[in-house]
Amino acid sequence: MGVELELEEDISNLDFALPAGATLCGRVLDANTAEPLAGVEVEYSSEENSADRGQFTDVDGLSV
Repeated sequence: MGVELELEEDISNLDFALPAGATLCGRVLDANTAEPLAGVEVEYSSEENSADRGQFTDVDGLSV
């Protein structure tokens, strides 16, 4: 079962916990056309797990 968040502007310092074994993925869409956006940088980090990750969306707007 997945949870979907719809974010409509630049977001920083969004704080939430994932259960063990959970994954984080998403799709970036144009707010006006709902078309996928490629090349958008998505960054996230975890202080608890000492993780810091940045990547760019693919042609389908996916960040996995």
